[in-house]
Amino acid sequence: MKSITLTLFALIACINNVFSQAESSAVNSILWEISGKDLTQKSYLLGTFHGPDDTKIDYQYLDTLPKYKEIFAKVDAVAVECNTTDESMVEAYKKHRAMYFSPNNPTYALLPDSIENFSNLFENTEEFHYVDSFMQESLKQRKIFPFDYKKLKPMFTSTIISKYKTIIKVHEKVMKKELLKVMDSELSAKAIEAGKRPFYMETVADQLALDERIDSVACESIGLKEQAKALYLSFLTGDSISNQYSAKFEEFYLKGDLDAALKSREEMLQNTDFPTSAQFMEVANEELVNERNHRWIPVIDKNVHQGSCLIAVGALHLPGENGLINMLRKEGYTLTPVDIHE
Repeated sequence: MKSITLTLFALIACINNVFSQAESSAVNSILWEISGKDLTQKSYLLGTFHGPDDTKIDYQYLDTLPKYKEIFAKVDAVAVECNTTDESMVEAYKKHRAMYFSPNNPTYALLPDSIENFSNLFENTEEFHYVDSFMQESLKQRKIFPFDYKKLKPMFTSTIISKYKTIIKVHEKVMKKELLKVMDSELSAKAIEAGKRPFYMETVADQLALDERIDSVACESIGLKEQAKALYLSFLTGDSISNQYSAKFEEFYLKGDLDAALKSREEMLQNTDFPTSAQFMEVANEELVNERNHRWIPVIDKNVHQGSCLIAVGALHLPGENGLINMLRKEGYTLTPVDIHE
């Protein structure tokens, strides 16, 4: 999750119901049993790892857990967040990517006509020259593709660079044959291969639309000078804060301590170098987590009454007052942590 404190891609990854977890009981496992509410068979809720590109945690970690393998073998159906192999979504991906990697950037990403000189957004000339030199050197070394960043809002520039870095890293891993087996997609593929009924919490189109929505809110609600400061700091500090957070998150995930992982993200968001606005925080938290969790509850409710299910979603959708564990309990289900190492 590249330059996690300052890029929009990282903002999307970071906002996960950080505002209210005190009332929920401890979330001390990545795997939970769902029973009660007249279920004839038990189902299971699995928190998956959505980590940085250089993480060592992928599907192979799940394969080391005897309890997970036992549960996977006996369930009738498996769900992940969305079907990323849907061929009909290829064009949607291309259209979405064109927002960032073509001259046809969305209107909300463009600097207003009232900004006559991009350099005026910066606190001083030193910061502007640092950003400008960084961009020119990156272009020279082909670390980024050419684009006119001086016409774009700084937050959108951060997003473009982040997405481009992700593509480059994935390409490098493919060339070296080091590409990890992403936990969610590999789990879904193995389930289909095993003849289990697949279902999905949402569509790829839902996720792409949400991505654009959060982009626009960030560009429009965070002040331009704050965005410029963030761009400067992202180039200055690199991935240092991101790496510290990623290491903590991996540690908490392997322990199953999702409450601690949630708290860690809250602390990161309070970093003084993290550009936020009240409007952005409210929209991101509500739409990225709360509303999605609420939409997923009927999907879960319907499917667990059709047979035994394994429902795999990003781990930080589980804890917190508006997390899936607490919401399913409010629906009348019994949620019990499973010792994944037994």
